[in-house]
This record gives sequence, structure tokens and C-alpha cells, in this order.
Amino acid sequence: MINVAVLGLHQSIQKEFYYYHDEDLFLEAWTKKRFDIVIFHLSYLQTIVDLHKVYEFYRIAVYEHLDYFIYKKVLQYTDFVYDFYELWKIPLRVQKINMQITKLKSNIFQYNDLLFNVETEQLYKDKKPIKLSPGEKDLLKLLIKNRDRVLSKVEIVEESETISSLESIKVLVSRLRSLGFQIQNHKNQGYQLKETS
Repeated sequence: MINVAVLGLHQSIQKEFYYYHDEDLFLEAWTKKRFDIVIFHLSYLQTIVDLHKVYEFYRIAVYEHLDYFIYKKVLQYTDFVYDFYELWKIPLRVQKINMQITKLKSNIFQYNDLLFNVETEQLYKDKKPIKLSPGEKDLLKLLIKNRDRVLSKVEIVEESETISSLESIKVLVSRLRSLGFQIQNHKNQGYQLKETS
């Protein structure tokens, strides 16, 4: 579940949210619990802008009276803007964001200091992108998908679109190991991605 903070609003939007009426208490809570979404009164805009320079989170601003110019200006610094007559929309927006965050997290595989986005097939090491060959991407996806069992070389070739020979698997495994993946070789059986400790 995602963490949602509400800053400077006296109206209760949803009981699961964390409510703060004091900026210092909010910032103190931030150090202990990172929030995925912050819903805030527009009077706290500068605090949110400063916080967003350091941390990534969704920002939902609320203001009493919105006109075109205020709305346009505030959207430069926030993700969504509502007036007090639209508070009923916020739980629906939070639900939508929660689904997006959950989907994104389900596509991310973390292995020690390595992150692999299964959907985009991009690998990151210490937050820096690492270029993988098509065969390395295929092998890594197969090892992640089947990490609970040993994957035979024949299965790898059959399930991969880019790996066409048994001999090339050894080279691909070696390259993935050099990046930091611990891939176990089960003699005469195949390969398995070792669980992180």
C-alpha cells in the first residue's frame, strides 16, 4: 500500500491518509516515512517544491478558489490541482496512482544493487543504465521468470527469441555474472538465478 500525506487541509478526505496541520511535524514524519503522494493546501507550495527537488513523489494541490491563471501556474509545480468542491475526486485519483505505482513496482526486479525493468528491458546498476545485448536481455528475463527452479539450456533456447545455440548461453551467463548476477550452474541440468541474501 502506498503512503499518502495530507498537509494543511482540515477536511478529512480518506481515513487511511496521514494528516498534518503543522509543516514541521510533516517534515519530521517525512524523514521516517517517505510518502508516495502528498495532498497539500496551496499555501505549502514552496515546501513541496523544495522537497520535490530531492525526492520523487506525486503532488496534489488543493485551493479554495481556482481560476485559469492560478490553475495554470500551479500545474507547473504539481501533478494535479483541485478546488475544495472537487475533494471527492482525490480518493479516486489516489486509487489510480496506486494502481500505476503497483504496476510499475511489479515490473521492477531488484537484485542487490541491480534493477531490471522487465517491461522496458532496461538494466540499472547503482541507478546508471547498463546496455544489454538482446540475448542477455532474453536470458535475464527467463532466469527472473523461472528463478524458483533450474532452467535447462534446451528450455532457454526454446523460450528465447534471440538465443539460438546452446554454446552461446555460457557466454551470456558469463556476461550477466560479470554485472553482479549470481547464476548457479547445476551440472548437466542448467542454470538458476541465486536468491539474494
